[in-house]
Amino acid sequence: MEANGTRGLLLEEPLIFEKSSPGRIGIGPAHSDVPETSPSEAIPGKFLRKDLDGFPGPPR
Repeated sequence: MEANGTRGLLLEEPLIFEKSSPGRIGIGPAHSDVPETSPSEAIPGKFLRKDLDGFPGPPR
């Protein structure tokens, strides 16, 4: 008996993005219970980069 990799693939079920509808969203991430802090408060300044040449800044 030779397996050819088609067992279980005989159903024509739509892909998950084919099932979606405009305006429909999934679940969002859980709210964090960890307080926000800036990197400069948590990491000593000598370990932080001032600028990264050729790298775009954060989106605005």
